[in-house]
Amino acid sequence: MSCTGQNFVSRLLCKLPILGTWIKSKSELQSMLKQVNPLNVEKTKELLNQGAAILDLRPFPEYGKAHIPHSYQVGVHRIMGKWASLVVPEEQDLILLLPDEKDCKLVCEHLFHWGIRKIHGYLEGGVEAWRKAGENLLSTEQVPSKDLYKQLETNSSVQIFDVRSQREWNAGHIAGAVHVPGEEIHAQMEKLSPNQEAVYVVCGIGYRSSIIGSILERAGFGKVMNVSDGMDGWKQEGLPLEY
Repeated sequence: MSCTGQNFVSRLLCKLPILGTWIKSKSELQSMLKQVNPLNVEKTKELLNQGAAILDLRPFPEYGKAHIPHSYQVGVHRIMGKWASLVVPEEQDLILLLPDEKDCKLVCEHLFHWGIRKIHGYLEGGVEAWRKAGENLLSTEQVPSKDLYKQLETNSSVQIFDVRSQREWNAGHIAGAVHVPGEEIHAQMEKLSPNQEAVYVVCGIGYRSSIIGSILERAGFGKVMNVSDGMDGWKQEGLPLEY
């Protein structure tokens, strides 16, 4: 992996190791990379119909504006591989939606390191190509914490899922929120009942909550809202906490 690039993805990922328990040699890595090719909209649709899924690696505000239905969202970040390995089933066939297609090799190396192996390619042209082809897009509203608080003032029964760790939860949370640790989301799903009511998902800064929000959307929750500044924003606004 080259560390000479100065773009956003390079700065985040270039110092991370390439080879891990999932990749035994550089020749195996090169063989895996050769299988990752640009895909047009028609080929992407064909693979989706066969059971593949989109892994949307754009920043969560961009995902919120427009995304392909039933995508997994895990924005490029130093902890991207960890979260992708936690939320994407091991045998899931994937098509990447990249923030910058020039970074495909770098991103794939990072995902391979974490055991995300079944990458068929990436959607060439991204969301804009999907849009131009007349295909359906969804959005996820990004809600500042102060707006969520205003909602709670008029409706105390608002659904809130707090996806932070137990330690973070114990340090203060929103009254009435349900603790759904993000790292346990698939086990926790059995306790949740998908519905069409608005559900606000909150973490520390909006990153993890967007990931879990994409899982909830895939599970059938009809109106997922991401608290865009998270509990950090809630605390900075001086809003009340429960312990």
